[in-house]
Amino acid sequence: MTTCKSPKSFHSLLSATISEKPELFGLFVSLYHEQFPFRPLSVFEHHLQQFLEEDSLNSPTLTPQHMTAIFLYFEEEYIFAQKALSACRDYSDQDFSTYDFLWLLEIVCCSNQQLSPNTAELEKIIIGLDVLTQALCGYLKISPSLLKRKQSGFLRHIRFLLLRIIRNDSEPSEQNNELYRFVQQAYPDAFAIAENLRIFIADVFSFELSDDEQAFLTLHIEKC
Repeated sequence: MTTCKSPKSFHSLLSATISEKPELFGLFVSLYHEQFPFRPLSVFEHHLQQFLEEDSLNSPTLTPQHMTAIFLYFEEEYIFAQKALSACRDYSDQDFSTYDFLWLLEIVCCSNQQLSPNTAELEKIIIGLDVLTQALCGYLKISPSLLKRKQSGFLRHIRFLLLRIIRNDSEPSEQNNELYRFVQQAYPDAFAIAENLRIFIADVFSFELSDDEQAFLTLHIEKC
C-alpha cells in the first residue's frame, strides 16, 4: 500500500493534528484488516478512534517488561504494532516512541481478545501467562522460546486456558472420563506433569481444572 507524507510531521501519535488523525486512522485500519482479516474490524476501529480522539494522558498498561510474554503469546499483535509504526515513520518522516508502540500494541491485543483498553484485565492476563509459562517450563525442563518453536499450538492452548481462568469461565460439568483414564494409563509421565500443573493453577489462581482439561494438557505435554 502507498502512503503519503504529512505536511506537518509529528513525534507522537497523540500530537497528530486534527487533519492528520483521519489519515492515521485509515492507515492503521487498513493494516489491521490486512493482518487480521477474520477479526471483527469494528472493535479495533472503536478502540483506535477512542484513543485518537480522547488525547488520553493515561499511560498504557503494557510495559517493556511484559514483552517476553507478549512475544510468546501475542506475536501477531507485536508484529502488527511494528508494521504500523514503520508505516507511520514512512508517512511522517519521524521516529515514534516506545510509548506509541505500547499503545498500539495494547489496542490491538485488547481488540483481538475483546477487552477494553487501558484496564487492569490485559495486564492481569499478561502477568498470569508469565507465571503459568514459568511453571509449565519448569515442569517440562524446557525454555519458553524452545517450547514456542516446538509446540506453538500448546502455547495457544495455554493462552485460551488463562483467559478462561481470568474470567472464571469453568467448563461444563460433563466430562469424558474415558479420555481421562486413557491418557492416565497411556502417558503416565505427561499425566503427572499435567497433575502438577493442575495443582499449581488451583493454588495460584484458585481455579479448578476439569478432568477433560487435564487430559488435553497431558496430550500436549506428551508431544513436547
